[in-house]
Amino acid sequence: VYTRVHLLGGVTTTKSIMGRCCGPSDCMESTPDPPAVIHPDPTGASRFVVKKCSRFNKDYVVYSKRVKESKKWLFLNQSRTKEGEWVYELENYVREDPAFPKRGEILWRCAYDERPTFRFARVERHFGSGSSHQVESQFDEDKDAEYTGPRTYYAEGELGKDYCEAHKYRMQSEAKCRSIKVDGFEYTFVCDSRGWVSKEQRYWLEEEVERDKEGNVVHREMVEKSSTSYDSRVSKISYVVYDKDKNVLDEFACTSGGDEVGGRLGQSEIHSRCFDASFEYHKFFNGWLCGFGTWTHRVHTKEGIDPGFALIFGHICCTEFGPREIKKDLNADLPF
Repeated sequence: VYTRVHLLGGVTTTKSIMGRCCGPSDCMESTPDPPAVIHPDPTGASRFVVKKCSRFNKDYVVYSKRVKESKKWLFLNQSRTKEGEWVYELENYVREDPAFPKRGEILWRCAYDERPTFRFARVERHFGSGSSHQVESQFDEDKDAEYTGPRTYYAEGELGKDYCEAHKYRMQSEAKCRSIKVDGFEYTFVCDSRGWVSKEQRYWLEEEVERDKEGNVVHREMVEKSSTSYDSRVSKISYVVYDKDKNVLDEFACTSGGDEVGGRLGQSEIHSRCFDASFEYHKFFNGWLCGFGTWTHRVHTKEGIDPGFALIFGHICCTEFGPREIKKDLNADLPF
């Protein structure tokens, strides 16, 4: 089950702690300064590099081809509306509205679910006559992910209390994208992700010894100890794009170099009719810092597609509907 989000034009947004915040000069500010030369809005096929403003928020600067001040092109501003919807707004740097001096012209707005819902199906261990085998619970569809985690078991170990519990998950969420500067265009895209989570709990006895000042043993006691470990896997991420009349425009998936989507983020790629996207670890230096790095994503839009739409669409697929954010949301919503 997923929630359909609707977006109305001209909505007034208010910032939470996530948006326009935590820049180097002001803990609650990260709106980038406009470049020395403001580039015109993109037209035709374009090559974008999208870099996060700060690790404390979800605002992004969009560059042309590479991360360089003179290549600064657009701004992706995340905010939360008064109605509680999370939105990204793609802005240029034409800031002529005196009521909003730090806001550029909004090209596209995309509303999405910041906290998607995960459904879980337990993976059980079935005991038959003289043997046992693992039973993988399935959702309704045949696109279910295969469970590849540790063996599930119960009442094992030294104290007969050890267990490993596992669940498959399905997450489906939706975002709605609408053109603002040029009215009339609206698209919806649905993200479907499958995978699994596991929890292993172990118990054992450990001797604790109490000694006096001379080092002589004055008390011995066997104390129960325990440890807990978790594992998770994002196995599949797929996307479907609809126009405002609910016609399917495209279906595609996020792929990687291994059995976990995003396990090797640098090898993960997304290819659609609108854009091609990839991830890159970008290292840079900044005066008073020795140097550090951050993940950026490249979005290459295609001819015949509005580059603003392809950019904000590709950005959502790389971030909110991407492997790292899905795994983060999954680990915050475990069924255990």
